[in-house]
Amino acid sequence: MSLNKLKKILSSESHNNLDSIVQRAKNMEELRFILKKTLSDEAAQHLIACNIRSSGKLIILCNSNAWATKFRYQSTLFLSAARKRFPSISDCQIKVTNI
Repeated sequence: MSLNKLKKILSSESHNNLDSIVQRAKNMEELRFILKKTLSDEAAQHLIACNIRSSGKLIILCNSNAWATKFRYQSTLFLSAARKRFPSISDCQIKVTNI
């Protein structure tokens, strides 16, 4: 990509969308860090990713059904830790991913 094209993209109104996407990614990484701190080292290895939906639902992805079950028992702990930084979170859902 040429430098002029890059400058045009970064100076356009769509650049604001890029800023919000980058900020959201940073927030989700911060959230993942917060949630992993609530877990043992072994359990933290199984927390793959997390997200906050526009409805306020906290989505946590883990890598097996067994860990999903264990995490469901800790959903109150996850909510408490996450709400300290993201108070709009309403509830929590644990899902399994095959990543």
